[in-house]
Parts: sequence; C-alpha cells; structure tokens
Amino acid sequence: MGTRGRQSRSRARAFTLVEVICTISILAVVGVLSSRLVFTASDQYLAAASRSAIGAELSSAIERIAMEVRQIPAKTGVTPTEANLGAISAGSLAWIDASAVSRVLDLSGTNLTMTEGANTFVLLSGVTAFGVQAYDQSNTALAASLASGATAAVRRLEISITVARNGQSETLRSRFFLRCTVEGGAP
Repeated sequence: MGTRGRQSRSRARAFTLVEVICTISILAVVGVLSSRLVFTASDQYLAAASRSAIGAELSSAIERIAMEVRQIPAKTGVTPTEANLGAISAGSLAWIDASAVSRVLDLSGTNLTMTEGANTFVLLSGVTAFGVQAYDQSNTALAASLASGATAAVRRLEISITVARNGQSETLRSRFFLRCTVEGGAP
C-alpha cells in the first residue's frame, strides 16, 4: 500500500504528454500572432520613415526653388513690370537672373536639375513627375507652354514634384509669387 500511494501522488504532480503538447501548441499560436504584429509594425515604421525622408527632400528642393523663383528680377525698361522669364513649359522653367546668367529648372530622366550658365547640378533624384504652371494677376492659369515673349502676364508659378522610392510616393505642390511683379516688391 505504501508504494501505491506514492505512485498516485507522483502521477498527480506530473504533466501528461497531452497537456505538454497542448501547452506547446498554444504557445506556438501566440508566438505566430505576436510575430505578425511585430513584423507589421516594423513594415509600417519603415514605410513611414521612407515617406518622411522623401518629404524632407521634397521640402528642401521646393524651398530652394522658391528662393530662386522669388529672386527672378524684373526686365529693365518695361512697363508694366514684367519678370525676366525665358520659356515656360509644363516640365521646365527658364529665366535670367540678376547677374544676367541663364537658369533652367527641368527634369532630366529621374533627376530634377538646375542649370546655372554652364553648370548643372541635381536638386532632387527619384523624381517621377515635375510640373510648372503659370498664373496671371487674376490667378487664371496661362497656357501650358509660354515662349520668352509671352511671359509678360506671369505673376505666380506653381511647381509640382512627385518622388517615388522604396514603394512610397509623395507629391509636393507649391505656388510662388514673383516678387518683382508684386507692387512694392523687390525689383
């Protein structure tokens, strides 16, 4: 009797094989579900980081373009005041700066480039779309392409840039007044 009582007590304390298998199965399901949550969160973090980096680069490029566009000088000896713009098309903008240097902003492949005289440099890479739209004093859109003689009515420019990288795409659009054409603005 003594040994039989000991056996029943030791069996009562131990786990059966079925209990161990059930526990391992439950832990495996919980592990799979939690790993999916972690992977989903890390994918979302990487996508947000990519969008943030694209947004920062777009903002920097737009700020540089805004600085350049706002400094376009007025043509001398012309009344009413007219910006010293060259040709404007849906994908490029040309002007003459205060030092009489020709400048061109356009899309070359997937690079948004700025040409200053003979020097060309990349403002932004990975660009999938670049657009320029000109507006007159009443904020009416002008023709998509304007030759250098037809730019007298231009008072505002809208620049639109789309960048795509790592499966993420961001578009930034901004309108700029040409300071030289604003009453009281810089000449």
